[in-house]
Amino acid sequence: MNCSESSGRYARDEFGRALVERDYRIRTDPGMSAGVYPQGGTEQPHGITASLLSTAAVRSGDIFDSVTARSRVSLGV
Repeated sequence: MNCSESSGRYARDEFGRALVERDYRIRTDPGMSAGVYPQGGTEQPHGITASLLSTAAVRSGDIFDSVTARSRVSLGV
């Protein structure tokens, strides 16, 4: 799958921006199992503090929790 094919699988808002979930994962269609977690560019859904370096550890923890939870579900654990 090339970039132009996969870009249609991301949910977007009325301005064409990717919809980012609470766990920093870009919302995708149900058929896409790979997670996309942007670094930066999440100020719209998460507020201006999302870009601050001081929140990087918390953001990393949220992403880690999301990846491991989704992995457990897909593995049936």
